[in-house]
Amino acid sequence: MVSCNGNLLWKRIGCLRRKISLTGKQPGQIGICVGMFLCMIVLVAVLFQIKLLQYHAVSAFVEDSLAASNLASAVIDVEEYGMTHNILVESPESAFSRYRKALIFNLELDENLYCTNGEVICGKVDILSYQVFNVVGDTVWRYRFDESGRLLDTVALDVEATFLPDGNKLETTSVYSKVGFYVMGLGGDTIYGTKEKSVDIKREE
Repeated sequence: MVSCNGNLLWKRIGCLRRKISLTGKQPGQIGICVGMFLCMIVLVAVLFQIKLLQYHAVSAFVEDSLAASNLASAVIDVEEYGMTHNILVESPESAFSRYRKALIFNLELDENLYCTNGEVICGKVDILSYQVFNVVGDTVWRYRFDESGRLLDTVALDVEATFLPDGNKLETTSVYSKVGFYVMGLGGDTIYGTKEKSVDIKREE
């Protein structure tokens, strides 16, 4: 009877030992889950950082393209300059046409302003604003156009009290433009951004 009790006792102990060994594996399983979770967090953080770098690159690219397009449109009236020494953008309507053509070239767009290179920006680029500021003495004549090139208004302003839409103080004849565009975000979503730029035309002293 004693030996039987001993065997029974040993079997019970053996069963308890098996249960303890099973519970001993749980910390390892939790560690694996935690490790996988941390890896996912690091991966998302890396992808987010890469996207931020891409956004900065796109922003710089669009800003440079705007500056180049503004300069391409800012053709001065040579005859006016020769007679009065006033630096004026010749024919603001023609200036917008030159701007649009330059923007298409610089941003790699088609004639409908849709991007042909989806690696940088995607979809349609919107010309949100194009304005010419011709300075004559103490007066500035502002010409504002919509995306189709239609002249919205012509306004005479005081040079001393006039600031460009991007916040810069108006000092000489200038051209300003603003565009909106889409970039690819995380998960295939698109993000809409805007960029504005102004350039001024000065006489070399």
